[in-house]
Amino acid sequence: MQAHRPVAILDDGELKDVRALLRELDVSYVDLWGETIGDQLNLPSGLFLTTPRYASRVELPRNGHRTARNAPPACIGFIDDYTRTAHAMLRRSGCDQIVRLPIHPYALRLLLLRALYDGREHRSLMRFPIGAGVQAREGLKRSDVTLADLSENGCQLLCTEPIIPDRKISVRLARSLTSLPGLWVTGSVIRCSPCHISGNGRGFTIAIRFDRLDREEVNSVKAVLAKLSEGPLPVANITTAGSTPSSSQGKDSFTQRATASLKRLLRRKTARDPRCIYPRPVIALGDKGAVVVSGRNLSERGIAIHPCPKLKLGNRLKLALYGKDQKTPLVVHASVIRDDGPKGLVLGFEEASPLLAEALQRLVTTQSIMA
Repeated sequence: MQAHRPVAILDDGELKDVRALLRELDVSYVDLWGETIGDQLNLPSGLFLTTPRYASRVELPRNGHRTARNAPPACIGFIDDYTRTAHAMLRRSGCDQIVRLPIHPYALRLLLLRALYDGREHRSLMRFPIGAGVQAREGLKRSDVTLADLSENGCQLLCTEPIIPDRKISVRLARSLTSLPGLWVTGSVIRCSPCHISGNGRGFTIAIRFDRLDREEVNSVKAVLAKLSEGPLPVANITTAGSTPSSSQGKDSFTQRATASLKRLLRRKTARDPRCIYPRPVIALGDKGAVVVSGRNLSERGIAIHPCPKLKLGNRLKLALYGKDQKTPLVVHASVIRDDGPKGLVLGFEEASPLLAEALQRLVTTQSIMA
């Protein structure tokens, strides 16, 4: 890992998972075993990790003006067996965050990475690590996923299956998070990246940007973030999909396999529905103007076209599709999701309204269906 703040750990050996993660991140730290220190300990600036037993023996620098060079250390207290007394001890000692164990491994990773960061924060909205199991819904399909982190305008999920960018997905914030009987928030997938997961060997991080939230939804999300201001919530059951990334051994080969899995999903999304031969010109309107492309085949989820050097992966377009004896085009929004080289490109349609989906189905069925 690049330059980071100095790290010191004071406990009786309970924070072995924290030590293992720091070693994995290639972060050096000073071990201050509880029985080897005196009654009072003065710390240099940096990141300090401790437990309630030793929190009162730590003297945190308290200067009236906090500068980059002379700032008090960030202090994170970990509670293994939670009691109000232990919580109060850590709070009185000046801990910036209090973490109740067990904590989700991925949430612990995010927590430490942000605490170790020694630089200027460029994000306008703070993201809080969570690591709680939630439900996600894509269309009619529901699945159990891990809510890795949350902010006012989005979240990040850990899944065992990839989801295509720009797809709509809803996340259910459970009662344990919001104190409400389950609140669904909807957003768009802006990024899907393979990640290496110990125990399972494969997984994906899904970044979601929320749609415009109403007042109740905004207040509920803010209430969750207020709960997380002291630290991630404890989790009783850790799902395989959210286990912490393992050591670097085998990462390259895994990334290749995960990327291949994502590409296979993209192919299935456009090829599992009936396809028709569509050798027609298609007007594609993008940010840089309009271009006419030649269609190859068409389905309800996308269209394959012949090579077009003006289009690149990720381009978002507005397409005009004509059917037999059809004077008015069917206008759909699409993105370039695959480049097949000399065979051409594949464009995936964005989620359509029921009326538009029905019109697409009629357009496909009126053409010559491919075997």
